[in-house]
Amino acid sequence: MYSGKILKQDFFVADIHAPQITRKAKSEYTPWMTNNIKKQIYHRDFLKKNAINTGSENMFVAYKRARNALNKLIKDTKENYYTSVLNDTKNNSKNMWNTINKLTNKKSKTTTITKLKISNDNVIEDRNEISHTFNTYFKTNGENLANELPDTTDAPESYVTPSNSTFQIQNVSEVDVFQLLITLRISKVCGHDKTPPKLLQDSA
Repeated sequence: MYSGKILKQDFFVADIHAPQITRKAKSEYTPWMTNNIKKQIYHRDFLKKNAINTGSENMFVAYKRARNALNKLIKDTKENYYTSVLNDTKNNSKNMWNTINKLTNKKSKTTTITKLKISNDNVIEDRNEISHTFNTYFKTNGENLANELPDTTDAPESYVTPSNSTFQIQNVSEVDVFQLLITLRISKVCGHDKTPPKLLQDSA
């Protein structure tokens, strides 16, 4: 059997001859960017460079006109894009907030609890005691809710709709694995094992 451990050993040579390199790329998320806007940005920068190099008043006027037109184009394009995206997700609050957070580059933050108010005159600040209080609450909350439910003699299976459908797991052969490897899309990102698709395909 070709285990994950053996696979890692076989690909260890890749860590030596083709090590992974991490690079930081600073880029703003701009899904509204279009080819027309890119052309206008290039045109604006071209006019600005010429205006600075030549000192021509006419070139400065042309640059300012192109700059203002570009700013308006970006503003209108952003507005239309955001309106369209939010309209597509307005019936699903989860997708809507995911979209908003993505558009605003908002990342989830971890909140550190330093105080926990149990009652009006009882506030705890010890980290272990806070953790124990939360643990006790969530441990007993399910039991407390269950006690509020009425007793029943119905079997759990009675709430499940019977089905005659069955499925069978087929054995995977080396040929199956080979066919999948050679058809991998090398443009895809690495999986949890950090092995590039290109390397997997070449090894096949």
